[in-house]
Amino acid sequence: MKSIPGFFTSALILAAVLSLSTEAYSDFQEEFHKTIKVEKGKTIVIDNINGNVNVSSWDNDYVDVYALKKTRRGRDELDRMTIEVHNKDVLEITTVADEYDPDEYSFFERFFKGFRKRNPKVTVEYTVKIPRTSNLGIAETTNGNVNITGTSGETLAKTTNGRVFVDDVKGYINAVSTNGSIKVIDVEGSADAKTTNGKVYIENVSGVTSAKSTNSGIEIKGTSEINSARTTNGNIKIFLTEDSSGDMDISTTNGSITLRVPLNFNGDVDLKTTNGSIKAENFTITLGKLSKNHLIGTIGNGGRFINIKTTNGSIILGK
Repeated sequence: MKSIPGFFTSALILAAVLSLSTEAYSDFQEEFHKTIKVEKGKTIVIDNINGNVNVSSWDNDYVDVYALKKTRRGRDELDRMTIEVHNKDVLEITTVADEYDPDEYSFFERFFKGFRKRNPKVTVEYTVKIPRTSNLGIAETTNGNVNITGTSGETLAKTTNGRVFVDDVKGYINAVSTNGSIKVIDVEGSADAKTTNGKVYIENVSGVTSAKSTNSGIEIKGTSEINSARTTNGNIKIFLTEDSSGDMDISTTNGSITLRVPLNFNGDVDLKTTNGSIKAENFTITLGKLSKNHLIGTIGNGGRFINIKTTNGSIILGK
């Protein structure tokens, strides 16, 4: 009997290993699809764990829910994450993880499998279409992005590890992240945006706006009324519209602040920095106080109060 050369044996073993490896790391997927007819003004809540949440509106009178579950840990792991839909006073679309009860397993199983069983390694990505007449109450995930387009209502758009994007909505938007950026544009209403590690960008909000970050910058354009813009480590840039109104509080610790105002701007300003300069470009200001690091004065007829403060950075006030 002829023996198989060594290198052929090695090749066969390698091919078998690669085959098993590919199978072990291939995606296991499962689709979920459901439509729910809802009455006008229905509040809709979407609560996810791992994965993106994408919500848009349409002219139909029902909600269309499509979700894709994925894992690389096999069918059993995939089954540990389920999707539940409850339509009562509020339409709730929820991702539910199989809870881990250590008493159900032996010491050996807890030691070697317990930590894997605590948190299913499954992602669920939602694509949800809701009627334009519905109220989007909550769109939330923990590890993933939240994207909202064309909806209405008082909405909480929230994630922990991911971005929040909101576009062309009516009502009130509360956009929240911890580790991710926030972008809110074209809101017929008011908006609040808050993150820790990410940039905040807001544009074209007709109502009152506030923005907060910790370790990144803030930029606001085309917004009629800005209540506050605050960060710790980052620059702030604000461009006011012709019809802007209301008092403003703008502050950072390690960064510069730039405020651009319209030609007909009237207001009382208090600009203060510790380690930086102050520039007021193309203004006639009635001064109350002026030093290298502090300027108090009135522009035009005065009125609204603008408070701008930084520690390590410069301040530019211009048209």
